Amino acid sequence: MSRKNLQHISLEKREARMSVRSGTVAESVKHEAKKITTAEDIDVKSNYSEKDIEKLHHLD
Repeated sequence: MSRKNLQHISLEKREARMSVRSGTVAESVKHEAKKITTAEDIDVKSNYSEKDIEKLHHLD
């Protein structure tokens, strides 16, 4: 098992903005395609789209 490298982690401020059409508050975040490697050497993306998860099913 490899040791986690935490040197690349940075905190970003999220700004809330009001949606004009729906009247709800949404958070605006820069969606960058970053990959994180877990301690088990598994690559995990930081953002997933609906296309990425359309074939997944909830296990209950």
